[in-house]
Parts: sequence; C-alpha cells; structure tokens
Amino acid sequence: MNTNQSKQTFWIIFYGVLTSVSIVIMPMLVNVMKDTFGLSVAKAGQIASLELAGVAVSTIAVASLLSRYTFKQLAIVSLLLIILGNTLSILLTEYIMICRLIAGIGSGASLALMSAKLATQSNPEKGFAYFFTSYLLMATVLFYSGIYIHNYLGATGVYKLISGFGIIALFVIVLNKIQGFPKTSEEIQQEKTIIKTDWKNIGVALFAMLLFFIATGSVWVYMGQIGAAAGVSQENILSVLGNATIAGAVGSLLSSFVASKLGRTTPLILSVVILMFLMTGIMLFLDASNFTIIALSFVFIWMFSMPFLMGIVAVLDPQGRAASLGIGAQNGGQSIGPAIASVLIVGSNFTNVALMGVICLGIALLLCVYVLLQIRK
Repeated sequence: MNTNQSKQTFWIIFYGVLTSVSIVIMPMLVNVMKDTFGLSVAKAGQIASLELAGVAVSTIAVASLLSRYTFKQLAIVSLLLIILGNTLSILLTEYIMICRLIAGIGSGASLALMSAKLATQSNPEKGFAYFFTSYLLMATVLFYSGIYIHNYLGATGVYKLISGFGIIALFVIVLNKIQGFPKTSEEIQQEKTIIKTDWKNIGVALFAMLLFFIATGSVWVYMGQIGAAAGVSQENILSVLGNATIAGAVGSLLSSFVASKLGRTTPLILSVVILMFLMTGIMLFLDASNFTIIALSFVFIWMFSMPFLMGIVAVLDPQGRAASLGIGAQNGGQSIGPAIASVLIVGSNFTNVALMGVICLGIALLLCVYVLLQIRK
C-alpha cells in the first residue's frame, strides 16, 4: 500500500468511525431510552430496530446514487442527517422514534460510502479489518466513558457526542481529505458487467450476510439485558461490554493476518460454527459466572468474521457497489433481528432469541460455503 493510498485509507476509516459508531454502541442507546425516557426494554429495542432499518435503507439508496452524485455531495447530506437526528433526539424526546430513524439514515449512508471506498482497494479485507478494529476501539472508549459522559454531558450526553462526531467528520469532507469516486466510462461499464455476471452469487452472499446479522444483531442489542437476566450488576455489565469491544477489535485485527495465511474460507467457516456454539451456550448454561467469557468470545468471533464476509462481496464486485449493499444487508439484519427478538423474549428469558440465532447462522453458513465454492471456479 503506497503512501497516498495509506493516507486515503486513514481518512476513509476516520470518517467511517466517527459517523457510524452509534451502531456498535446501540446497547448504550437502548439503556438511555429505557432509563432516561422511561421506555420498556421491548419498546427501546423496537426503536433501536427502526434506527437500524434506517441504516439499512440508506445503504441501499447509496448504492444506486454512487454514479449520479459525488462522494462529497452524498457525504455532506449524510452528515447533516446524523447531526440533525441526534440533536433532535435531545430536544424532541416525544418523537424519539422519528429522530432515531433520521440519525440511522445518516449513519447508514456514511457507512455505505466508506465501505464502497474500501472495497475498491487492492486488499479490501485488510482495509475492512483496520476499520472494524478502529470502530471497536472507539466503542470501547465510549463504553468505559459512559459514566463520565452522563456526569458531564447529561443523561442524553451520548447523543451530543455523536452529533459532535458528525461535525468533525463534516470538516474532514469540506477540507477534501477524501477523494471522490472514479467516473471513467470504462470503470462504469466494468461495474455493470460484474454486477450482471455475478448477480446470483452477490444475491446469495447478501442474503447470507442478512441472516448472519439477524442472528448476531438480535443478541448484541440485548447483551446488556441478557447480562442483567443472568444476575450481573449494571456496573459489571458496562465493564464487560467495554471489554467485549476490545476483544472484538483484537479479533478484527487478527483477521487481517489470518487472511494472508489461510485465505477466507476456513476462517469464515470456523468462526460461524463457534458463534453457533456460543449462542447454544446462552440457551443452555448462561449465568453470572460465565457471562463475561461468553460476551467476550461472542464479540471476538463476530468481529473476526466480518472482514471475511465483506471480502466476499468485494471480490464479487471490485467497484464497491456490492460492498455498499453488504452494509445494507448487515444493518437490515441488525434491524430485523432485535425486532423479532422483542417478540421472542419471554420476561427475562432470552432462550428463544439464541435459538433463532443458531438457526439463522446455520443457514448463513451453508450459503457462504456455496458462494465461496462458486468464487473458486
């Protein structure tokens, strides 16, 4: 990776982390809605689902707009939506559902733009690994700073912080730190040819990603509540969530080295199988004594697998449009998963949620194996 590309990668990842960190700290946002706004766990989960639905819809929209507008134009609009949605979440709490939807649309568009840029690089899996690592390290800092954010910025301080991140990212875009997308007719024609030729495999890969994130998203959004149901104190839950994001960052970084040694097939298959075992553990023997190790392992393996999943769609479409749709599938799954989970939760029992996760992961694994076999042909 040359110096210019390294600088571009840095600014792309910096922009992506600032504008999409709200997605990975969703458990904190759920707690704010529950504790500050007085909403039930199920209602807060449904609002989180709606926000993630906004993320998913906007990523699909971005995929269709990449050839019509410049990166800068799309980025500015998405950042204004992030700032607006999070600011209104503080001022208009009675309309929190609409406010979070606006914020989700902005975050999704920004994440899609970043993913499309990373997918055009020669080694997309490494770029995605670095992004997920940075993304999770930022989340770790926020989880550990939760009590300070509350004390110094108020009960809705996390919304103020995300708005501030959006303003910083806006300066990055205005100062032209990130270059626009290439627009040559040859590249556009190549993109159309790739999508037409590989559309079946792209569709299968996106559906597998959707199922994967239905499974993982349904568990992650409620991870704090799962810990509470297991008898873990709120202080320890916040500590575990912070440590879990560190574990995820390590897992994501490790994937960049594993990919160069083992490729993507074996690591991806093993990681999905391990996630299935962890969800089985949540169903059968989760308690306060093993919550920490299960939460840490869950996020470690989840983030380890994500660069490989994104690598599949990047290989199928090097122009980046499929990667943008991949983000839509991910966040669509993270939206659908908690919505289904909110119905499956029985009191403080999350067994049905974990069972749904195991089933979805099993189907996703079969579909991934199919696509990987097609790529090898």
